[in-house]
Amino acid sequence: MVIPRSVFSETNTKEADVDNFTNYGLSVKGVIVGLVFVELYDGVKISFRSKGDFDVNMLAKQFNGGGHKNAAGARVKNLPLQEAVQMVIEKAKIFLE
Repeated sequence: MVIPRSVFSETNTKEADVDNFTNYGLSVKGVIVGLVFVELYDGVKISFRSKGDFDVNMLAKQFNGGGHKNAAGARVKNLPLQEAVQMVIEKAKIFLE
């Protein structure tokens, strides 16, 4: 899920209002990793969630983040939203193999 900064002003919401969105992706049958990218003024906040044995903490560490096996996060500074999405998804594909 990708949430551009403009959504917050359009919906009169803030970053904290989307904190639990990552779990929605995991509700889809067959999905074992959920990612939420939130565009900030100075970069991108990335939330990682997983089911089972997939360790999203190891994936988050690739972006100077951290957390736990099934829940982690990272912030990427000074990088456009789409570049951050592409970079994380490419790395996630490697981890999923």
